[in-house]
Amino acid sequence: MLTVDVEDWNQLLDRRVGIERPPSTAFRAQMRTLFGVLDELGANATFFVLGTTAADHPHLVAEIGERGHEIACHGYSHERVYQQAPTQFRADVERSLRIIEQVASVRPRGYRAPIFSINRDSLWAYEILEELDFKYDASRCSSPWVPNAISPPAVAPYRIGLRGGRELWELPVASCAVARHSLPLGGASYWRFLPSGLHLRLLRNGVQPYHLLYVHPYECDPEPLRANLPSTSTRAEVRSARRRECWRNFRHETILARLQAIGEHFEFTTCSDALAILASTPQADVRPPIDVDPARPAVAV
Repeated sequence: MLTVDVEDWNQLLDRRVGIERPPSTAFRAQMRTLFGVLDELGANATFFVLGTTAADHPHLVAEIGERGHEIACHGYSHERVYQQAPTQFRADVERSLRIIEQVASVRPRGYRAPIFSINRDSLWAYEILEELDFKYDASRCSSPWVPNAISPPAVAPYRIGLRGGRELWELPVASCAVARHSLPLGGASYWRFLPSGLHLRLLRNGVQPYHLLYVHPYECDPEPLRANLPSTSTRAEVRSARRRECWRNFRHETILARLQAIGEHFEFTTCSDALAILASTPQADVRPPIDVDPARPAVAV
């Protein structure tokens, strides 16, 4: 399963320092590059669209569906789920759904939390997603950036049992066990540190029939990312932006090549297409119901 988190890197950086500017032309170029690679591979992907990005780039978001890709939801404001109250989370997701339906005439079936931020403190989010008629979530990743993460790490798609006999599928990012740790194989941010041969071998040797991968449009930019902050920015804001530039630009040129290499060895598909097969597999794992009652301690899934 190939997925794309559709967010404008410059837009998010601007919001971080509290400035408003017109939508960046860099994002449009990044999406064009990504569309071109997928066309060359003859591949379809699932695009998790951020609501603010859909509002700023409606024609590009509509084009995702016109090209035959799946459009899913990434929330509206790119706020971490565990930092929101349930009412805030619901409002954020509903706002994103309204915009996506307006610009692309489609109701997303899947959701991914910004920065994979559904953790043990926000298990209630699964109930809300099911109530909003989502069929799957793709927010689990063995990332060191998620505090109080759900454990143990998920290595395969599974169904989450909710109260009342309801269910929601979870499609976790591909990973593998290294010693007592879990190494993400699916995130393009990590591909920069994995030699290509080793990465492909780890994916081939995986026992699961499906791996889930993700990339961002800015990781597909052939040019280095530039923050271009206004002259009124503080020194602290400039230093923060430069650090983010360095991190995102480190070996970024390897990501498109890796995506193409993976596409030559594996068949890319959308989350919904994979889910149609997974849902008909009787041996698919079903996890126990999640305890989302705030008066009781959360149960790991």
